[in-house]
Amino acid sequence: MKWIRTLLLLLLPFLASSCATYRAVHERQPQALAEYKRYWVRANFDDNRAMAMRIVRALRERGYEVDAGPMTMMPRTAQVVVHYKDQWAWDFREHLVGLELRLTDAKTEGQLAVASYSGAAAMFTNPSEAVEGALRELFEGKGRVRKVTDF
Repeated sequence: MKWIRTLLLLLLPFLASSCATYRAVHERQPQALAEYKRYWVRANFDDNRAMAMRIVRALRERGYEVDAGPMTMMPRTAQVVVHYKDQWAWDFREHLVGLELRLTDAKTEGQLAVASYSGAAAMFTNPSEAVEGALRELFEGKGRVRKVTDF
C-alpha cells in the first residue's frame, strides 16, 4: 500500500503538468488584423460545450464587436468570420485536446489567419484558456506569415 502512495506521488508532477502548444499562421502581417473591428463567430451545430460563446467572450474582452450564430444570421456589417473546430477526449474526465480557429474575410471569404491549440495531455487546461491562448497567437503577432512557397 505504501508503494502505491509513493508511485502516485512520483507521477503527480507528470499528471499535473499540462503540455500545450499554440501556433498561428497569417496570410498577411499579424498587425493587419487590427483593421478589422466586427467579428462573426460561425456557430457549429454540434457545439455542446459552448465554444462559440467562449470565443465571443474572449474577442469582446479584446474590444471587438462580436456576435455568433449560423451564417444565415450574419449581419452585413461583419468584417471577419471566425470558424472553429474543437476536439475533445475522455481521460477520467472530458477535456479539450485540440482547437483550430480560422479567420476569413466576410466579403471575399479569403483566409486571413489560422491559429491552433494542441494539448493532448492538458487535462487541467480550461477551454477558455485555450481560446485565449490561440487568440493571443493571432493578435499579438507571434505567428509566422505564410510565404508564397508554403503549402
